[in-house]
Amino acid sequence: MASARVNYATHRARIRFRPAEVDLPALLRRIESIGYAPRPWSEGQQGQAREAERRDLLLRLGTAAFLASQLMIYSAALYAGYFQGIDPSLRRLLEWIALGLTLPAVFYAGAPFLRAAASGLRHGRFNMDSLVALGSLSALGLSLWQMARGGEVYFDTAAMIVTLVLAGRYVESRAKGRASEAAVALRPPAPRRARGGGGA
Repeated sequence: MASARVNYATHRARIRFRPAEVDLPALLRRIESIGYAPRPWSEGQQGQAREAERRDLLLRLGTAAFLASQLMIYSAALYAGYFQGIDPSLRRLLEWIALGLTLPAVFYAGAPFLRAAASGLRHGRFNMDSLVALGSLSALGLSLWQMARGGEVYFDTAAMIVTLVLAGRYVESRAKGRASEAAVALRPPAPRRARGGGGA
């Protein structure tokens, strides 16, 4: 391969290679093996992909924020009960409600993190998505264990990790979109006409 340049702001990679020395399908498979999905560059498709990503993030963020806000109400009641006493049957009911609110927050709203973490682990990489998945699943798993043994649960922590990181991702997605649009606007326009030169 002659050279490779990656622009993380625009999600573009420019790779120069010698076809006689490098097999293109093998090169694409190598890129896929480290967790990326190579596609030919298209400004229109890239804009559509960014918009689809923002809509998906916004939907997941809205879902997680709604569930987490509801979850905080039940968690506050549980925390108060831990210190001041609570009827066991009421406590169990609140814990089940909290679990019901946490599961979609983690496994639906947090699905992009879980998928990316699983993909990273398959390729031997431990990244930010792995940390988010580890944190939320650990809080969920610990809460389930505590719930089974009658201890304190932390379902709200699992949901809030996903919610806060989604909020950061949404802001980041909008910023990257603006940066990409600015980079395209600064690029000199392609000539509308070309004229071939004749040889003598």
